Parts: sequence; structure tokens; C-alpha cells
Amino acid sequence: MRAGIVGLAPLGPPPNSGLQGRQVRLARRMALAALGDPTPDKRLPAGTQVATPRAAPQDFLGDEPPRSVLIGDLVRALATPGGRIALVGATGCGRSLLAEIAIKLALPGQRMLRVEVAADLHGEPLHQLLTGVRVEALVSRAAPVLRLTGQPTQAWLAQVLTALDDAPGPVVLLVATGHAQELGDWQALHVPAPEVAVRTQLWRRALHRAAIDPALATELGARFALNGGSIVRAVRQAVQASARPQRDHLWRAATANQSQLLGNSATSVHTTLTWQDVVLPDEVRARPAEVAMFVRGKQTVLHDWGFADKLPYGRGISVLLHGPSGTGKTMVAGLLAAELGMPLYRVDLSRVLSKWVGETERNLAKLFDEAQRQSAILLFDQADALFAKRTEVKSSNDRHANLEVNYLLQKMEEFDGVAILTTNFEGSIDEAFKRRLRFRIAFPFPEAADRARLWQAMLPARAKVASGIDFIDLGREFDVAGGHIKNAVVRAA
Repeated sequence: MRAGIVGLAPLGPPPNSGLQGRQVRLARRMALAALGDPTPDKRLPAGTQVATPRAAPQDFLGDEPPRSVLIGDLVRALATPGGRIALVGATGCGRSLLAEIAIKLALPGQRMLRVEVAADLHGEPLHQLLTGVRVEALVSRAAPVLRLTGQPTQAWLAQVLTALDDAPGPVVLLVATGHAQELGDWQALHVPAPEVAVRTQLWRRALHRAAIDPALATELGARFALNGGSIVRAVRQAVQASARPQRDHLWRAATANQSQLLGNSATSVHTTLTWQDVVLPDEVRARPAEVAMFVRGKQTVLHDWGFADKLPYGRGISVLLHGPSGTGKTMVAGLLAAELGMPLYRVDLSRVLSKWVGETERNLAKLFDEAQRQSAILLFDQADALFAKRTEVKSSNDRHANLEVNYLLQKMEEFDGVAILTTNFEGSIDEAFKRRLRFRIAFPFPEAADRARLWQAMLPARAKVASGIDFIDLGREFDVAGGHIKNAVVRAA
């Protein structure tokens, strides 16, 4: 009964109301399997597949020796009776392909049962799905490969692991990066993201299969930190956009897929402005140029000149832009990213912060790891909400809040990329963060002359504007920042 092979009929009326009066029935899927019906168990979600594994080791592109070591470890784990293995990595990094290769090598004659398990499934529906997995694995003589989707909590993951303990034969879980520490007794194998050389091979293979000139593979592999699944998807999207895709089609598709890797925790930021649109005092305008120079020279200083040996940590570049609301902090962050040719992602604090203990830290770890892999700039708008001062511990809430700040300090030290923080209240930022900031740029409230220039700069060349407007008088009359002037100009238009 526990395995889902048989079930008991409902209780009947007296005198057949006891346990001994209930009929034992063969489960529907078992009966259909005995009759030769290959349809998967009805409790399994749409898209479930039972297939014969055909992939070979050479199908998984990767650096040697890590690739052969990973395949060898997975084969040995699957060959162990009752093996419980979790492949940990980002979506599209080749976990499912690795499982297929290993099942073919370690379990000759067995098939592969691919099932998606959504993290928003709870209670009886989740129990029924996992029971269906056990039954289908038994009747189809297949090794279950379960892809966990959504945002699984620690309690939910523990429930899934417990339910799979008595599954027949080995089970493979495909788990997102950040959950390895919650797998208990399961063996966790990490699937690394591909490096530049492997990404170039993946692009070349995907372009060749789509009958596109693979000459762009080297440039695409160096520019976009995508894994194999994302590269295949990007090429497919480019083909859908144009029958004969050019560089721009591939570039846009790759950019869109790179943005998806950060999930819902951050959104891509693009700007159509130029430095000519910035109205700031000369001494302030010079500071972003210094940041750009620092980023460009980082490789030379750290590695060519040997400064990396003197800096075991804290190699990242963190910038604090502080000043009153509407003074151009976010705009400058966008322009700086555009000048450096690096993608900029604004962190969605509502998606990062969580009331559940440990969830905030997990979200931050995923965010920083993915940003570093993509060579992306992280923008923390209104950073005082996340980088606030630690407080005296008077309750468990204070303790957890301080733990989050301490963890964020640690991640900022480890982060090797560029992080930009903006705030209207510099005094709210924890002092430990301030000490670790490489640049602190103050944005002053604009003077009357700067406000007059802002009124003019906000008007597009094609806009129909009456003659004789006294911009100097507008700047003198209205004591407001650039953000408010932008709103006023748009409203007037």
C-alpha cells in the first residue's frame, strides 16, 4: 500500500465494516501495466516522459578533468543500490543530460523517468505525485529524474526527500544552486557553469545545428555567461525572429536569456541617455569616470602587477551614490554600466528579503554568484533598506536582522564584481559597509544655475516648445531636484 501497488476499498456497511472486510485492489496503473498500456501514471504532471537513455559522454561538453570526474562519480553513485543523488546547478547547465549519460552507463536496460515537481505543490497533491513516481518507476523499470522547479523551502524539500526514501532503485534530483546544504544524506554533485572555451564550443554547436555561420561563436562565448540550455534557447529565439539571423538577433536573444538567469530577484536596467544629459558639478562628474577607469584597470593591477597576492579578499568594486531624491544617482549608475559595456541589474528587495530564517541569505547567495558569473553590475536602489545599521539584540527578530547584515557584509567581501548602492540617507548605512566601500560619491542638491540647465536638458529636440521661456527664472523660482523637474516637464508636455 505504501508503495502504491495496492489499495483498500472503502469501508462497507456492517458486518463488513472492519479492516478484514475491506477488499484489496490492485492499483490502476499496475493493472494497466500488466495489460501492456505504456501511458504514465495519471498522478504525474503533463510533460512526464519515460524514455530510453541514448546520450553518450561526449555529448556533455566541459573542461577536463572535471567533466570525466563528474560523470564517473555519478555513475558510481547510481550503481549503488538505493543510490540517492542530487545534481546541483543552474537551469540549463546540463544536469538532465548528465543523468541520462550516467543511467545508460550505470543501469543497462533501465529507462529514464523525467518528472517536474513544482514547489507550490503541497499536502495530498504532492503525496499523490510522489506515489505516482514510485509506481511508474517500478512498472516502467525506469530511474526517476526529478526536476524541482519554483522556490522550494527547506521544509518542503525535506518532505520530498522523505517521501522518496523508499522509492525502488536509485533516484536523481535536479536541484538549483543554493540548496546543497539541505539535502541531508543525499549525495550532492555540483555541475559547474561552463567557462569561456566551453561556452564557445556550445555556441558553435548550436549555430551549426541551426545552419547559421558559427563565426560569431567566439565573440558570443566570451561576452555572455550562458550555459548550454540558455545558448540553445537563444539560438532558437534568434531563428524565430529572423529566417536568416544576424549578429543583432543573436545578441538580443543572448541578452534576454542572460537576464533570466538572475530570476525574479533582479531586473535588467537599460538607458537611452548619454553623459550630455547629466547636470552635475564638475568635481562630481569626474568621480564616475574614475570608477570606470578602476574597473578597466582591475585585471592589469590585480593579476599582471601581482596585487591579487596582497588582496586575498575585498577585490570587488563597490560604489555608494548618496544624496537627495531626484539628483541623478540611478541615472549615473545606468550610464556607468553602459560606458563599461556591462549589464546592469536592479535588485528587487521585495524578492530578496524574506521573513523565513535563512531564505534572505539563500537569495543573496544566488544573486551574487550569478552576477559574478555574468560579469554583471548589481544596483541596490534605496540600499539603506538592506544595508541598515545593526541594532542592539533585544529579541529574536533583532538577532536575525543582524545575521542578515553580517552575511551581506561577507558576500560583499567575497564578491569580485561591481556593486552600486544608492541611498537618500547615507547615515542609515551600517559603518562596516562604509569602510568596505571603494567609492563614495555625494550628489548635491542642484543650485539655481544647474536647475536652469536641467529644465533645458529635459526638453527633447523634437518637442514643440514656445519661444521666450526664461529657463534661468524657472531655475531660480523652483527649488526642486532633477527628478521633479523631469516630472514637471512631462506633465507640461
